[in-house]
Amino acid sequence: MTQFKGRREDDRLLTGRGRYTADWNLPGQLYGHFLRSDRAHARIVSLKKEIQNATVFTGEDMAHLKAPPMLVKFFSGAAKPSRCPIGPPSAQDRVRFVGEAVALVVAESPQAAQDAAEAIEIEYEDLPAVVSEKEALEASAPLLHDAIPGNLAFDYDYGDEKAVADALRARGHASCALRFDSTRVSGNPMEPGPARRRGMRQTAATTSIPARRACR
Repeated sequence: MTQFKGRREDDRLLTGRGRYTADWNLPGQLYGHFLRSDRAHARIVSLKKEIQNATVFTGEDMAHLKAPPMLVKFFSGAAKPSRCPIGPPSAQDRVRFVGEAVALVVAESPQAAQDAAEAIEIEYEDLPAVVSEKEALEASAPLLHDAIPGNLAFDYDYGDEKAVADALRARGHASCALRFDSTRVSGNPMEPGPARRRGMRQTAATTSIPARRACR
């Protein structure tokens, strides 16, 4: 087994010789800019994307793309699988959180892509929104995804609740109920990881997307 002698990239990164996504320049490359929602919950009434010197992709253009499967599946005490809303990379019909991608604009320079994104005209119809999990689980809360009744993605039980309660009572211990809020934790790169394809003058990049699986 090879002995670990430290990270090989430290020297070039600490001496300013690192190469990042923005450092790659290939003939004929294009640049993308995402137009994102500025509201928490709204219906997209209209979207005018006829922009000069740029190509605009919306949710309708990406409807044929498949969403990635869930990385983790939880099961409740009733052995029901967790429910995951499957959506396109860009919003269709509705936006469900501030910052959700509404359109991808592709142009020949970063500035042109951003200018084109700012020229897109969108008309929204605002819908009710909540800002906490407790409010989202109330019967009167707006339904975020049609396939997720009650905005409850999964109900997870672990262990034998009755056995624990019986053991506590038998030893004269008091039992209590606690509520914990678990924050979203996800490993996320500081920048996208580029992938180059030679001969076709294409580049691609991947990165984590906002988790739309958590019903808010």
